Amino acid sequence: MTLKWLISSGLVILIAWKYYVIVYNKEPTVQPLVDLSKFDSTLFNTSSVFRVIDKDCEIKIQPKIHTGDIYIAMAAKSAPKNFERRQLTRGLDWSVVPPHRGKVHVFFIIGQTDDKEVQREIEKESEKYGDILQYSLPDGYRLLPYKTITGLLWLNNNLNHARFVGSMDDDQILDTGLLVQILEEKFPGADLPDQNNIQCIQKFTNFRPNRDSRHYGSKWSVSFEEYGQEKWPPHCYGWFLLLGPELAGKIGMAASDPDAPFLFMDDIFFTGILRERVGAGIDWLAKGEWHRWILDFFSPCYAFNWYRLILFQDLSFPRNLTVFHWSVCPLIEQVFHVFPCQPID
Repeated sequence: MTLKWLISSGLVILIAWKYYVIVYNKEPTVQPLVDLSKFDSTLFNTSSVFRVIDKDCEIKIQPKIHTGDIYIAMAAKSAPKNFERRQLTRGLDWSVVPPHRGKVHVFFIIGQTDDKEVQREIEKESEKYGDILQYSLPDGYRLLPYKTITGLLWLNNNLNHARFVGSMDDDQILDTGLLVQILEEKFPGADLPDQNNIQCIQKFTNFRPNRDSRHYGSKWSVSFEEYGQEKWPPHCYGWFLLLGPELAGKIGMAASDPDAPFLFMDDIFFTGILRERVGAGIDWLAKGEWHRWILDFFSPCYAFNWYRLILFQDLSFPRNLTVFHWSVCPLIEQVFHVFPCQPID
């Protein structure tokens, strides 16, 4: 009787919560679709000066472009001085990819630096490894959208025959074996990958902007002037994600639409605002159809999603992830409204 009572109570709570989410917890206003046919596609050709959001840009250092089949072409966002991080990422084991799928190519996308010594070292690194993609705009955390969009446009221009293209941070511990298992289960044999969805490790559909600079994640704080809605659009967490080359090009072009609201947080700008503008969706990088359904069902629950990302997903996570800082600090702040934790750098 006790077990039945617990199960029944749990179901009632679950149904009540889901009803609340559907009826009362409205999603933010969806951005209108952008008409890409009105764009001049030559403005986004990365072989010369091209448009990135609201700035003109050019590629300063080109990586080597390999011929043959490409399974994944990945733009890893990196800061100019992150030499050690890039070297660790080069050590990822891609031998798990089935030979008939082709190769995986990871390129490091870097902005311009004023440090001449660092620039010389980057040029040496490029000569040695051939995997540096440097563009002419300044580097910096609040300029990350320019880096991400440059990477998407370059991938679309130069590697549009890849099965997947993607974006990742340069500090990720990535389970390449698990990634290949997920992709081969979702898109087996000759099945073409979904061309209208972004594949991500974590989808947030009920995530609210942080307005408090005392928050442990204060570097992600935004004012109402920067973003006026109460909730973010559904989006991916930007540690690691994949999409089709065509969708990458559409999003890269849509970023230059003057009606698209700019946001310095590139994962929300790219996978939330711009994704909606081109009519694309989000899907989970997770094994099993039922597993993905359950994840999607609970995606409106902020706590479930956050702690699943930090504690239970093991596909991709930062090397310097401090579990206490990322799991206990949010709980203390949300429940007690005190701010004992140092902000994340």
